[in-house]
Amino acid sequence: MNIRKIKKLHNFILIVFLIFTSTIFFNNKTIIKETRTTKTKALDQEGQNYRLVTSADNVQVPVPKGYVASNIEGENYVTPEYSHTTNTYKGNYTELTWSSPAGETYPWTQDSNGIWISGNQGIQSSTSTLESEEFDYIKGTTLTINYTYSSEWGDFLFIDLINLTYNTTTRIVDRVYGNTYSSFDYTTSNYTYLIDDWGTGRYKIRAIYSKNGTGDAGQDSGYIKASTYFKEDENGETIGIDQKTKIHDGGFVIYQLTDEELETNPNGTSIVINDTNKDEAQATRNQYVWVPVLNVEDITRTKTTNNGIMQFGQNYNFYTTSISKDPLIDTSRCKEPRIVEKNDKTKYYLQKYSYIEDKRENYLNKMQEDYVRMLKSIDKYKGFYIGRYETGDDISHNSSKSYLHNPQIVRYNSNNYCLAWYDCYKDLERLSAKTGKYVETGMIYDVLFDYMLIWLNETDTRSYKDIAADSGTWGNHTNNSLKYKTTANGTEIT
Repeated sequence: MNIRKIKKLHNFILIVFLIFTSTIFFNNKTIIKETRTTKTKALDQEGQNYRLVTSADNVQVPVPKGYVASNIEGENYVTPEYSHTTNTYKGNYTELTWSSPAGETYPWTQDSNGIWISGNQGIQSSTSTLESEEFDYIKGTTLTINYTYSSEWGDFLFIDLINLTYNTTTRIVDRVYGNTYSSFDYTTSNYTYLIDDWGTGRYKIRAIYSKNGTGDAGQDSGYIKASTYFKEDENGETIGIDQKTKIHDGGFVIYQLTDEELETNPNGTSIVINDTNKDEAQATRNQYVWVPVLNVEDITRTKTTNNGIMQFGQNYNFYTTSISKDPLIDTSRCKEPRIVEKNDKTKYYLQKYSYIEDKRENYLNKMQEDYVRMLKSIDKYKGFYIGRYETGDDISHNSSKSYLHNPQIVRYNSNNYCLAWYDCYKDLERLSAKTGKYVETGMIYDVLFDYMLIWLNETDTRSYKDIAADSGTWGNHTNNSLKYKTTANGTEIT
């Protein structure tokens, strides 16, 4: 049985190439979309709400009035470009050697089949540890760990990958349990953990069996079987390393105009944001990144309901080797633009936050109306803008305030706090206050966040595994030691 840890990237994380979001506390990313108009113009003309700008990679992108396209190197492309060199190694796969560390109270033992068995079977509130030899892992090759377990409630098997080069530990198998059979054949049961996307370096593996239950439901132990890693041949000879060289960054960025600029030049044609003034612009102007969407059908589904024809977001499944559309259209799984039945109760939330009377039907209708307008905008302009950073506040915020004084999307702003979804919903609508006659802003829908991830994958910026397996190394994650500046000239903090 082959298993991998697969978990969908949560909506707390957003990265646009090398620029990180500023907080993980609330998912208040922002989109810009077309304000309703009575006229529809072809995209080969300038519209009343936008002008066309040709990106550095020769893509026509609509830039809404009140904003100016970036001329900063790397910020004026829609997609990144790479050159690839594929190489191979000379060597073979070698079996790992295991042993219990010195001083282990309940050492593991090896049976006649070569399977390692934890030594604390039947001993309540105990742990038994097994470690592999140190080995050199080469990025692009495969490490295979075979294991099984027989546990009752309260007993767990853990497996850690220890990077000795950087002195870090990653838990790759966490708290597994459940084979509570009176008769358990550990020789035939097998789970496999494959690693083929970690960095080159010196490693070892640690297995820990934790016995906390009071009984033995079925030979309660952890079992480590023959596991292998790639080892270079005796000459250490390689034909080369699998290389991926980025020619340029991608991410077409627009910056919001100031009040004075908007009054005198709403198209922003006299404003230039380039490498000479980028630090000030990134720290003071709201900014958004263009995500192209060629087919609006990729982000929406329709279904006939009691309320008529409804539009729902297209669900996507993210795996370590692929991304696929969810073929089901179960309305219980389609949370947008529908209300969440168990949470959106009139007397608790809608009446307090939504300022749309006290009827859930009104709230649902407004959400549906917003959603359809968003779809029409994407269908017309073939894309949408997403906030480049987390939305923050421009003044000191405290927990007694249930709103952002002046929401902004700028670099170096760590003034972000956890607000209720409904408060964020209102706050993000205010982001377009100065340019509201040209655009409107709002909370991003799940499907657009998913599509942004698909774009990162399709442009070769993030791999399937980056997105599906573990985003903690590349986003604003609680366990990621991201270096962040509080001001444009401030000191980096973790």
